[in-house]
Amino acid sequence: MNPSVLIISKDAEALAGLVNQGAPSIDVAIARDASQARSAYQDQGVLFGSPDSIAAVLTDMPSVQWVQSTWAGVTPLLQVNRRDYVLTSIKGVFGPQMAEYVLGYLLAHELRIVRRLDAQRAHEWWPGESGMLSGKRLGIMGTGSIGRAIA
Repeated sequence: MNPSVLIISKDAEALAGLVNQGAPSIDVAIARDASQARSAYQDQGVLFGSPDSIAAVLTDMPSVQWVQSTWAGVTPLLQVNRRDYVLTSIKGVFGPQMAEYVLGYLLAHELRIVRRLDAQRAHEWWPGESGMLSGKRLGIMGTGSIGRAIA
């Protein structure tokens, strides 16, 4: 019997494709939300997906022995009164993406991009001044992989 996993995520189809590509012998079922997950559950031993979605159904799935979170944080799962499974999460992979995300927002804020786009859509000239990041300091809370990548 092949191992089986139930993927619960709004991105379930894409995640299933990655699982099938990397481990074609695994039987994969997918669900985009808790309701679909309850219907798709057939005693799979592994749940893979977003902690908030998994937390909503975990107590209804007694055969689950392993939960793989697609998030770095697992806070929603810590609120579930069930501890008889292995919980793993993704760590150390979000740093570069988050660093670019933060840089993008810093630039958008300083350059007042939203205000400029609103004016452009309204066919108006907005002569407002922009800020600059040059010469400014940024405080970063946390020294995990994301904080280090942002620094």
